[in-house]
Amino acid sequence: TDIDYQHSTQGIFSTWGRMTDNETNIIYCVWFVGTQPRGAQLLSPQSVGMGTNGSCRHCVLTPGMTYYSTVACHNEAGLQTVVSSDGVLIDTTGPVPGRVYDGRGLRDKDFQMET
Repeated sequence: TDIDYQHSTQGIFSTWGRMTDNETNIIYCVWFVGTQPRGAQLLSPQSVGMGTNGSCRHCVLTPGMTYYSTVACHNEAGLQTVVSSDGVLIDTTGPVPGRVYDGRGLRDKDFQMET
């Protein structure tokens, strides 16, 4: 399941579908994480072989930042395909409280005469 928000500032995890090539075999893939698609600002490329997931439990994430996971797979001809996620925003704050009014409307009532 793709997530858009993450509360935790510790660790990032990704899963992807297996890439295929009709002409030559995929020989290896790398996974990396950055603050922009195809970026590696947080985690440099890590070999995942032919795996379909990556995890960085020690990565420390900054609240308010969006992080993108990228996978680059290489085939026997030396070509690569690179795909990035749509990002996950690190959200560590709750909603800003609004005001609750007594009675109807957006004005506070000191008393009500309705029964």
